[in-house]
Amino acid sequence: MASTLSLSKYLSQVNTMDIMPGDVFVYPARGKAKYGHAVLVVDVAVNKTTGKRAFLLAEGNTPARDLHLLRNLKHPFSAPWFTVDGTESSFRLGPFLYYPGEIRRF
Repeated sequence: MASTLSLSKYLSQVNTMDIMPGDVFVYPARGKAKYGHAVLVVDVAVNKTTGKRAFLLAEGNTPARDLHLLRNLKHPFSAPWFTVDGTESSFRLGPFLYYPGEIRRF
């Protein structure tokens, strides 16, 4: 009950425009992969004029490691902030490709 599969199954799905600190991007194991991955939303900033959101993500890994912020490799000048405006079809977070339906909340 502590795997990415259980997180994906039992946590509530979150709309990208409602993302908040504490939400989790959950990448369940796909295809022949044995393991999934999860990253934690640690902060969110909202542009009150446009409604666009920026968020910071952190991850550890297995075996347990110190938590660290992810860099936004797609937009290195805004790194480590990622942005969302509701039109995204996917999110490239490190080596993993997440889809909007994979954002979860405890």
